Amino acid sequence: MTFQDFIYNLGLGHHEIITDGEIHRFKPSGNKSNSGWYISYPHFEYEAGVVGDWKTGLKENFCSINKSELTLEQKRQYAQQSAKAASQRKADEAKRRMNAKKEVNEIWGKASTKGAGSHLYLINKKIKDFNVRTDASNNLLVPMYDNNHIMWNIQKILSNGEKRFHPNARTHGCYYPIGFLSNTLTQLILCEGPSTGMSIYQAIGVPTAVCFGAEKLDSIAKVLREKYPNTKIIIAGDDDQFNSVNIGRNKSFIAAKQVNASTIFPVFEDLSTKPTDFNDLHCLEGLEAVRKQFVGVCDVF
Repeated sequence: MTFQDFIYNLGLGHHEIITDGEIHRFKPSGNKSNSGWYISYPHFEYEAGVVGDWKTGLKENFCSINKSELTLEQKRQYAQQSAKAASQRKADEAKRRMNAKKEVNEIWGKASTKGAGSHLYLINKKIKDFNVRTDASNNLLVPMYDNNHIMWNIQKILSNGEKRFHPNARTHGCYYPIGFLSNTLTQLILCEGPSTGMSIYQAIGVPTAVCFGAEKLDSIAKVLREKYPNTKIIIAGDDDQFNSVNIGRNKSFIAAKQVNASTIFPVFEDLSTKPTDFNDLHCLEGLEAVRKQFVGVCDVF
């Protein structure tokens, strides 16, 4: 099998291969962006390289012969090229992240703070706007910061509720803070989505960090625990009780255990609409219902 065939069999499409040991970008099948990449190792008596897709996280090594058949010198050369390729990928990813960061900040700078509160998404969710903006296409923009309050990404929310992150921009370790996260912070709420965070902050006034999904609760909890070692952290999880696997509860418990945090989940009077989070509670039963469920869990303002 050739390296070209290997890439095709991964479902990434048919592409001409340049064997120069440098990183090359391409558009995977069905993709509009150059998220695919490969490095074909030169000066070998056989074909070898590495291929991946930044968008999906795919990374696969290729060698046209069994590695156990390589001589000691060939193994040394292969290891050397692999190390060089890893360094190239790291540098390329850093460059992509910085370019995306620049794009994000340009978009944010051009976005409007006026009228964000009248965005259909906020109206439907019954929430106020907390440091969000709208772009020229009336998409709601939610900022994503690291622990140094540097903006790396934005979540774009369309009027129909569809959510998108900015392409190639960093998400790891980034969250959306609602309220003032001071150095003397005594308590902090973590939750999955922006609407949930806004409802919680409206109801109890406790600073809240939106983690952008159950899968990110653990990593963001660790980042914030590092910054706030003595702060009481409460994870306000989604209760995905109507799914075959309750991801919301499972990920909340894992995150809480990692950082010595407590957990709270919404309790509903009526389950007919299959509600899951505190914004659902807000919409169905009002802000006071949200507030009452946090009494005793944290200091409610």
